[in-house]
Amino acid sequence: MELQLAENVLGVFALEGERVVAFRVFGSPSEAVERISTLRRGEPTPEHLQLVEELVGKGYREFVLEEEELARKLGSLFPGILFRAEFPGKGGEELRRRGGEIASICGIPLSERVREVSLELARKEVGEKMAERDRCVIGASKMLEELDRTLNLLANLLREWYSLHFPELDELVADHEEYVRLLVLLGKREEFTEEKLVGLGLPPERAKKIASSARNSLGAEVGREDLEVMKEGGRKILELLSLRK
Repeated sequence: MELQLAENVLGVFALEGERVVAFRVFGSPSEAVERISTLRRGEPTPEHLQLVEELVGKGYREFVLEEEELARKLGSLFPGILFRAEFPGKGGEELRRRGGEIASICGIPLSERVREVSLELARKEVGEKMAERDRCVIGASKMLEELDRTLNLLANLLREWYSLHFPELDELVADHEEYVRLLVLLGKREEFTEEKLVGLGLPPERAKKIASSARNSLGAEVGREDLEVMKEGGRKILELLSLRK
């Protein structure tokens, strides 16, 4: 029987279809940031190892992950167990689509954890970059590569948070810059009207589709304070994107 393994800022989850079979929580926000750094290197976290060991003990022998390097390394640690990569993975898509609902089984609000991890991650990234600058002069290509990684990670965290309010937008707008710009300029999904979207330069047919999804969205309401934090984070991302250009 094949299980999907997927991760978010809360931890590692094993899913069979829509059902969460088992999970391991990362712990504190600072621990979550360390785990994210581990995953960025393609390394399994302690939570991956604990979860796989538990599931293997229950008879599971096949696992699907979204990262090829992570699947390869887990395979070397668990001989005789099949790990393969598939992107996007069904487990990852399910976790992104139902993040808030699945988070309830962990007892940690997803929006709160995303905010905490984003702040910790920003502090860590800035600290690391300052330390590197003091030690040596980083080549321009290396700086751009690191900036791209940071931007991609921050944009994904913002998408995950805003998807609690307007989950359908994640599939309708693939480009990070366009997604963040719409979030910053429009805010709540009720503001995603066809007229306003066309005014922001979107083609009429695309604007109509997004506006329809906003009207019929299954997302939760968002508080003014949380929305302002999201928009401020979005503005910072847009500033970094302008520097990237």
